Amino acid sequence: MKKLILFLSISLAAIFIFSSCATPQSKAERNVQKYVKKSLENPNSYESISFGTLTEAHVSDDPEFKLVQDSIRFYRDSLNRAAGDQAAIAGIQKLMKQFEGKSKYLEQSYQMRAFKIDHKYKIDSQEKEQVFFFDEMLHVID
Repeated sequence: MKKLILFLSISLAAIFIFSSCATPQSKAERNVQKYVKKSLENPNSYESISFGTLTEAHVSDDPEFKLVQDSIRFYRDSLNRAAGDQAAIAGIQKLMKQFEGKSKYLEQSYQMRAFKIDHKYKIDSQEKEQVFFFDEMLHVID
């Protein structure tokens, strides 16, 4: 009888421990759902549709970063073509500095972003799609 009680206790403890261990994917999904509901006036209007796969976040994958990098390359090439036209060179250099500043800003913003996930959901029957970013502990980053 004592062995049976000991076996059942150990089994229940193991089930409890293993069932409470969430995968990073499920933890990220749960944190997104909490985050979205917390930001709404009417949390009951939220309906989750789907989640993408949790992946590492890299600035080089960001469409805005790619656009900024393309703009920097374009203006660099324009500098070569504007040889001798000081007004054009000054304007191009000014634009390049703006895009380089934006590039640095995006690179810095990704230092805190370790992971990302795509999420489709409905709020009051209106479908939305958003990318959510997380820190190393899978907390949603604003």
